[in-house]
Amino acid sequence: MSKIDRYCFELAALYSLDLLDEREQDSMKTCLAEHPACEVELVKFAEVVAALPYGVLPLPVNPNLKDRLFQRIASEPSPCGRSGLPPDFFLPWLTLIQTIELRWEPYLVEKIEIVNLHLDFAKREAICLLRAEPGMRYPPHRHAGAEEILMLEGDLIIDDITYGAGDYICSKAGSVHAPYSSSGCKFLIRASFDDEFLP
Repeated sequence: MSKIDRYCFELAALYSLDLLDEREQDSMKTCLAEHPACEVELVKFAEVVAALPYGVLPLPVNPNLKDRLFQRIASEPSPCGRSGLPPDFFLPWLTLIQTIELRWEPYLVEKIEIVNLHLDFAKREAICLLRAEPGMRYPPHRHAGAEEILMLEGDLIIDDITYGAGDYICSKAGSVHAPYSSSGCKFLIRASFDDEFLP
């Protein structure tokens, strides 16, 4: 067996066990392209790996194990928050805000409350939840950037078109409108910090 064939053979074994890093996987693909016999070995290894679990004898489980486990869980203080996961589990790649944690605050416009979910100061954008009381009228304004709205409840009327729950609205940068709501509404919005109120 040549040095290259031996290398392919070893890679095939590790590949079957899913133990190769990205560089080694690339080497394996090259071996497969250049040495078709290597693919035969790969199939054989895959068959052996698939049969491995059947060679392990089952161990008897203590009939009280489940009850003891639940008792132990119940007796230990949980390091987790309401989500059931540690507070730092999602960080830094995910922000988690649960409904119970939402703090609605009055907005600049009468009859509107808002919750800031994410403020991106580099892009000068905000992602917010907004809810409006019946009869809310938002003043005319010009969008500095694209604005996206996903309607959750109620009605929002823009340019004589009524949008309801489930509707998605995207207004282009530079567009102008003055939306209002008859019955009140709630929606998720992504908008620019630099939108301009018009006289």
